[in-house]
Amino acid sequence: MAKRWANPRRGYATQATGGRRAREEEARAAMRRRAERARLAELARIRAIDESLRQSAQANIEKDDLRGEDLTIRQIALDALGDHAGTVVVMEPATGRVLSIVNQQWAVRTLFKPCSTIKVLTGYAALQEKLAAADEEITVGGQTWTLRSAMARSNNEYFQVLGRRLGFERVVAYARQAGFGHKTGINLPGEANGIIPQRAPADMGRTCSHGDGFGVTAIQLATFISAIANGGTLYRPQILRAPRERATFKPIPVRKLALSEPLRGDLLAGLIGAVERGTARRSGAAAFGVAGKTGSCICDFGARTRVGLFVSFADAPDRPGLLVTVITKGSTARGSSASSIAGDVYRGAAVASRAKARQRVAPSAEEPTVAPDMDDEEEAND
Repeated sequence: MAKRWANPRRGYATQATGGRRAREEEARAAMRRRAERARLAELARIRAIDESLRQSAQANIEKDDLRGEDLTIRQIALDALGDHAGTVVVMEPATGRVLSIVNQQWAVRTLFKPCSTIKVLTGYAALQEKLAAADEEITVGGQTWTLRSAMARSNNEYFQVLGRRLGFERVVAYARQAGFGHKTGINLPGEANGIIPQRAPADMGRTCSHGDGFGVTAIQLATFISAIANGGTLYRPQILRAPRERATFKPIPVRKLALSEPLRGDLLAGLIGAVERGTARRSGAAAFGVAGKTGSCICDFGARTRVGLFVSFADAPDRPGLLVTVITKGSTARGSSASSIAGDVYRGAAVASRAKARQRVAPSAEEPTVAPDMDDEEEAND
């Protein structure tokens, strides 16, 4: 029987294939190591930005002018904000009185992209111009929406349709009526004017769904949403610092928006829907009769980072009116988390209000007294 000899070329080929596979595996491993290093470096960069934002926010808060602040409400807002980098504005929407501003630098002097909170302005303008009806069904993205459902779920495509119907000139006109691009006149120094787009963009859609081209302050947003809350009056926000100011306080109307009660009701249905079953449903604010709108996007003003917004007011007729606006910045900032902060403010304010009421109706039997009003406590700190 003839002896078979191994083909030496086959052995060389096997060795070459094995070597190539080893080199390829080493190359893939090197790529994985580089990707992991890049991932860790990016995480470190994000953590550094977040920490810088937190430190900046905390430094600003420590510099806040506490004169005229409702210290009970302020502490509630501080507790709700926690370690988030952000600002909280609490106002009376029916008068323009400011109860507290946590981080006055960010609330009054820092510009933010309004993100989806611009949809309140878009909806108001489209209804007022009769370019949309609240019950009109618009099909986008394979789904049918009305103003109420689109506001509740913050559907971008729906509001992009409205923005294209409105056009640049009308959107800018309504933005100016809402107080954007102008100082509110709040009695704090260094207030920013804000930014309104100066020329028509290629597509009005994103301007009216994401707020592209706008730069607003928290106090501007709060003032505009106050007008939606109170039936259309844009008030100048006021901080009452001295006892004389509180004794003689009068709301200062700036202008009256053309906001009929039916139109307001249409907007309100969407804003309540956002809190009850939409983008702000996890805030728990529905229990306090809150209507609101979330916003989440990348902010281009200053460090490019995420921003989360929530504009809101308590609409329950059996409770004192309260407005809360929250803006946060950072890698985890979202409108839903901003709404949770606001929900904690409403919850804390309700607890404080009940406690104050109990003190007034049930004074001490040993020494009958009247529980001090919050304004009296502020006077002691003037």
